[in-house]
Amino acid sequence: MLDPIFRTTSVHRRTLVAGATWSLPAVAMMSAAPAMASSTSGSAAVTGVGQTKTESTVSVPCGRDITYTVIGGGGGANTNYVGGNGAKITGTFNIAAGCPSCLNGYASVTIVGAGGGTGDTTGTLIAEPGGTGYGNGGDAGPVSGTLPTGYSVVIKATAGGGGGGSAILLGGSSATWQPIVVAGGGGGGGRIVVEETTGNSVPLYSHTFTRGGGGSADGGAGGNSQMTLGNGQNTYQPGAAGASGGTGGAGAAGGTTTYSPQGTTSAATPAALSGNSGGNYNSATGGNGGTGITTIVDFPAGDTVGGLWMSVGSAGGGGGYAGGASSGLSTASLWQSVVPRHALTGVSGGGGAGSDYTLGVSGCTTISATTTSAANGGAAGNGGVGSVSISWI
Repeated sequence: MLDPIFRTTSVHRRTLVAGATWSLPAVAMMSAAPAMASSTSGSAAVTGVGQTKTESTVSVPCGRDITYTVIGGGGGANTNYVGGNGAKITGTFNIAAGCPSCLNGYASVTIVGAGGGTGDTTGTLIAEPGGTGYGNGGDAGPVSGTLPTGYSVVIKATAGGGGGGSAILLGGSSATWQPIVVAGGGGGGGRIVVEETTGNSVPLYSHTFTRGGGGSADGGAGGNSQMTLGNGQNTYQPGAAGASGGTGGAGAAGGTTTYSPQGTTSAATPAALSGNSGGNYNSATGGNGGTGITTIVDFPAGDTVGGLWMSVGSAGGGGGYAGGASSGLSTASLWQSVVPRHALTGVSGGGGAGSDYTLGVSGCTTISATTTSAANGGAAGNGGVGSVSISWI
């Protein structure tokens, strides 16, 4: 038998390359084809459907070059904010005839095409789900399902859910899975919500909004969100951290709010809440994205006659080898009594992305892969789904 050739090809700087953890050799590049392997060409593919992953177990021939493209799910978005794209990873692997995973000339691999995160399109939904996959995207923070009565202003809004991770996994069941390639999902898009009224129907504020975008996959951080009103009220929320290797991203810290009031004003104490961390790598499930958080602004507190009420949720992190974090929230209320006017705001940064993975070298194990950003597949949006395709000749 020919000696296997051990080599790796440089991949994206954040792509994890692992190998020393496997006790049994499984995958090899450029090994000699066994006599029992079929010469028939073949292919297989899966694509997520909306928010839901699609999964399939495939028998691939040993000793043959298997070409692949793996695209993670995109983060949720709508017309007011964007999410992050899923990662796209392309390359070739070859399962050697002498590896324990090769039986009768074939080996079982599982391919998982991720679902995409959803975006808030109505302003009344309880939550915006993340896409499922090998590593589920985190749901956006839910908003309250109970509408208070008697308030003059009631707002319910949430951000985008994270995209799921797509993967090629050695083995036919979750109990034996060993990842070959994982493409992380993008983080959900961050959200800015503002409501203002004037006692004399004359616009008081001018707006400058910078909305947060979800992180690009392969561990990208979510984009920052910032809202500035014409009276100098400024609310800022940084984006969430993406996953790094097998470690989930840490939840984004709450942002800041500043005032430069005009006339006689009062303000509710600004709220700054931290997001949730993403999940660490798990061989059977991947790493889930962090779930978004929720806060309620009630101003003046308890005033149900002409009062202001807002429930707003933050963006979910993308799933993958490990999960990206969810975003934090910054909220504020401002009242000017010269002419009764108010501003009520909630700001969420973008969710962090899930991390990628490509197999490294251990025994007869190696893989060749190159990483590029997804152009269309896995793009941010409502159900920007992921996919996996493999083929051999």
